[in-house]
Amino acid sequence: MKCAMMFLVLTLVVLMAEPGEGFKFWHHVGHVLNAAKKVHGMLTGEELEAMKAQEAMEAQEAMKAMKAMNAQEAMKAMNAQEAMEAMKAQEAMEQRAFQQENDFA
Repeated sequence: MKCAMMFLVLTLVVLMAEPGEGFKFWHHVGHVLNAAKKVHGMLTGEELEAMKAQEAMEAQEAMKAMKAMNAQEAMKAMNAQEAMEAMKAQEAMEQRAFQQENDFA
């Protein structure tokens, strides 16, 4: 009973001092309650399970991203290799044309 009376008196003191600030008090009470819920979750293991599930999902997403990057890099490498082969073929054709011009002259 004493605690309830102290709570009410302190609440009135805060509201009388600055009414606008009294609403922030309830905002802080909400934060305290959220913190208490998190502590309870940590103690019961719920928070740990949620964290493990989140880490597993992040790891799966990272693996998918790495696979996508590897596929893109492979495509780039194939394109680079094809470009090199095309350049060599073009160079060979130019050499043949140059040879034919020299043989004709």
